[in-house]
Amino acid sequence: MRSLPTRSLLLLTATPVENRLDDIFHLVSLVKPGHLGSAKEFRGRYGGSRAPGAQTSGGEPPRDLARLRRELRKVMVRHRRSEVALMLPRRLAETLRVSPSREEKALYEAVSERVRIEGREATPSRLLALRAVQRLAGSSPRALVPTLEKVGWRDLAAIAKTLPVPSKANALVDRLRYYQSKGDKVIVFAAFQETLADLVELCAARELSAVAYHGRLSRREKEASIGAFRGEVPVLLTTEAAGEGRNLQFCHVMINFDLPWNPMQIEQRLGRIHRIGQDHEVLVTNLVATGTIEDRILSVLEAKLNLFELVVGELDMVLGRVSEEFDFETSVFSAHVDSVDSDELDTRLAKIGEELARARTDYLDSRARTDALVATSDEPA
Repeated sequence: MRSLPTRSLLLLTATPVENRLDDIFHLVSLVKPGHLGSAKEFRGRYGGSRAPGAQTSGGEPPRDLARLRRELRKVMVRHRRSEVALMLPRRLAETLRVSPSREEKALYEAVSERVRIEGREATPSRLLALRAVQRLAGSSPRALVPTLEKVGWRDLAAIAKTLPVPSKANALVDRLRYYQSKGDKVIVFAAFQETLADLVELCAARELSAVAYHGRLSRREKEASIGAFRGEVPVLLTTEAAGEGRNLQFCHVMINFDLPWNPMQIEQRLGRIHRIGQDHEVLVTNLVATGTIEDRILSVLEAKLNLFELVVGELDMVLGRVSEEFDFETSVFSAHVDSVDSDELDTRLAKIGEELARARTDYLDSRARTDALVATSDEPA
């Protein structure tokens, strides 16, 4: 970087310092060589390589932090994520846990047990198919039918075909009618194309005005759907296709009909309406059937991460601190397959929750260390 011929240099970073005070020295030395002296002068003036509060062994703590902060202000501008949050209205989340019918519960348990048994000896490609089956089982029995037939479980597919409108779908209709009576627009997220098709059909049957948005639409059709939603149509039914790249802040109510197993997808969905330009409190309703994996996932995310209270962008910072190879969805599915029953699954998910809680603590500690070294834009010079 030092060899690049340039008259000016701007560095952008979310983490200017982790555990080593040297991190700051090297960044500043790139932007303005000599501003903090030589490496030897820097260490002699400000102390060892350990940053304030760093949980590293050895090394002396930094000295003369007040002077270092003054010097950093000359070459560094810092904005906290919380400053961005102040520009946004609050987001309020509620979880609506719906009791499935006896038939729905029996089908879900039968699918889950078969996924567990077969998953322990499955090939990687078969595991992917089984994961899709398990996620669809928490979405909609009718939407599950094609995938059950594809994996060869025609007996369960036959049962799924006989089930009426699921309890969760009826709860959605009640919610939509409530918001319709208030004149609020609502965006409803479903994880699967099959589920979305069922919801479109259900809304039409219940005389609820709604428009669909999904990845199979042409660009013109997508724009027409968004235009209708922006205009007279009060409900947008969408897959993850609207979870990225769309600005829908004219709507402030969101319903997660399906809860993604990846918490970043939840954040991306929220980002469509909880963004600059939103002038209402954002209301999020999570619909989950009791006893499902989605129900357990939400409990972990709420208890260990305070998911819906995180500032924009913090979730990514937290998840990145679990481990380099950590993937939440894969971890959840592995916990399900490796468990002999629901009690063991709860235990395994609790361990994942503890890892998330530790990662959140690490993130907060890192943020505190940066606070000690770098002044923010709203602090007096």
